[in-house]
Amino acid sequence: MIKFGKRAIALVLAVLMLAGVMAGCKRKEAAKLNENAVLMTIGDTEFKAGLCNFYLRYQQSLMESLYGANAGYNIWEQATGDNKTYEDVMKNIMLEQFQETLLVYLHAADYKVELTENELKNIESLAEAFEKANSKEAQEKASATKAYATEYMKIHTIAKKVTDLMKQDIDKNVSDEDAKQKIMRYVLFETKSSMSKDEIAKKKKEAEDFLTAAKNKGSLEDYGKEKEVTTTKQPFNAKSTSLDEKVIKAADVLAEKAFTIVETDKGFYVIQLESLFDSQATDEKKASILRERGEAKYKELLEQWKKDMKIVVNQDVLDTISFNDLKINSIHKEDDNKDDNKDDNTGDNKDDNKDDNKDDNTENKTE
Repeated sequence: MIKFGKRAIALVLAVLMLAGVMAGCKRKEAAKLNENAVLMTIGDTEFKAGLCNFYLRYQQSLMESLYGANAGYNIWEQATGDNKTYEDVMKNIMLEQFQETLLVYLHAADYKVELTENELKNIESLAEAFEKANSKEAQEKASATKAYATEYMKIHTIAKKVTDLMKQDIDKNVSDEDAKQKIMRYVLFETKSSMSKDEIAKKKKEAEDFLTAAKNKGSLEDYGKEKEVTTTKQPFNAKSTSLDEKVIKAADVLAEKAFTIVETDKGFYVIQLESLFDSQATDEKKASILRERGEAKYKELLEQWKKDMKIVVNQDVLDTISFNDLKINSIHKEDDNKDDNKDDNTGDNKDDNKDDNKDDNTENKTE
C-alpha cells in the first residue's frame, strides 16, 4: 500500500494517483509499442511514445474507473460511427489535451518558471514509489516506469505553474458597478405543462396567499421558516442569467425589502428584494469576473501558440497504443491518520489546501 498526502496531490494534481493504477490484464494483443519512437512533435521538440503512452494510460484509468471496465463489456470497442471505435475517438481527444499541456510547458522560459529543489526531490521519490507499485507487465504495457513518471510529473507541475501565470496576465480592475450584486429571496410554486387550468389557478392562489402572508410578516425568509417552506437566497444584477429573465427584471426594479410575484414557464415566483447592495456577493462576483478573464486569457494564448508551433502526430506509432490490451484499475482509500501529511508537501507553499487533512492511500491491484 502506498500513501500520498493530499497536499502533494494538490501540487502535482492527479498524476500522483498513478502510483497505484497500473495493473495488467490481457484482453487482446496489439502491435508492440516502441517507447523510443517519436509519437509527437511540437515545434522543434520531439516527444517519445513512452511518455505519451504513460499519459494515455492514465486517462484510460480514469475512463475505466468512471464507466466500469469489466468482463463482458469493453467500452473501447463500442462503435461511434465513421468506422471508428470509442477508443479511436478518445485517444485523439486525450492526445489533444496532452498537446495543450505540452504547449504550456514549452513556454515555461517565457514566464521564468522552474522547479524548486524540494519539488524535484519529491517528484523523484514519488516516481520511484510509483514504479515499485506496478508489475513488470504494467511497466511494459503502460510505460509505468520511474523515468516516465518523473518526466510527466515535471511537465505537469511546470505546466500548472505556467497556467497560473498565464491567467494572471489580465486587467485586474473590476469596478463596483460592474460587479455590484443585489440579493433576492424567492419561493417557486412550480407548475407543469401537464396541469389543467384549474390546477394552475390553484397553484397561483397558493403563491398569492403566501405572498400576502410574507408581506404581513415583513420577511419572506421568516415566513418560510414558520411554514417550513424552503426559501432560496440569490445574488444577482441586471445582467444575471442565473434565473429566468422575467424574474431578474422584476426583482431588479424592486425597492429594498419590497415583494412581488412573477409567472414563468416554471411556475410562480414569490420574491422579496433583501438588499440593494451586498458587499460579500459583490466581492465574490469580482473574483468570478477575474477568473473568467483569466480563463479567456489562457485560451487566447493557447490558440496563438497552436498557430505558432506546428504539431505533428505520428499516427502509425499512436496506433500501436491499444486500450484493449491492458485493463487498468484505480483503487483509492482514505484513513484518519492526520499526521502523515505534515511533511508531505511537494512545493514551497505550505498554506495550500489547509483543509485537506486526510491522506489518500492508493493501493495497487493486479488482475
